[in-house]
Amino acid sequence: MTTGPVVLPDTHTLYWYTTGSSRISRPAREVFARAAAGECVLALSPIVLAELYWLLRKQGTGTVFSGVVQRFRASPAYAFEPLTFEDLAALPTWEEIPELHDRLIAIQAARLGAMLVTRDPALQACKRIHCLW
Repeated sequence: MTTGPVVLPDTHTLYWYTTGSSRISRPAREVFARAAAGECVLALSPIVLAELYWLLRKQGTGTVFSGVVQRFRASPAYAFEPLTFEDLAALPTWEEIPELHDRLIAIQAARLGAMLVTRDPALQACKRIHCLW
């Protein structure tokens, strides 16, 4: 069973990792290796997974999404983290993050006490969450 700190990758981080892109940073890539070694848990937000599907579809590879999700489900390194009513109720209190989906991801990261792995400058600027890139 995977234990340890909780880390929440944002959509681009998960996309770049899943597709083997060189755009992912070394520290972000290392988080996935740490999770595979059981040193942390990667929390997957439904928002991130929905956006991952959309990115794969946009790139013409949407058919691989089901297989990707099944690999996540089969690995103890990943935990699916649902949105809660409290997450949604908190939306008006996170005005410093203008984009809706990013706001929800940040709210989840804050609730979980998770490190958010993101290159997004708006998320990195938010003082209420801890980010890694």
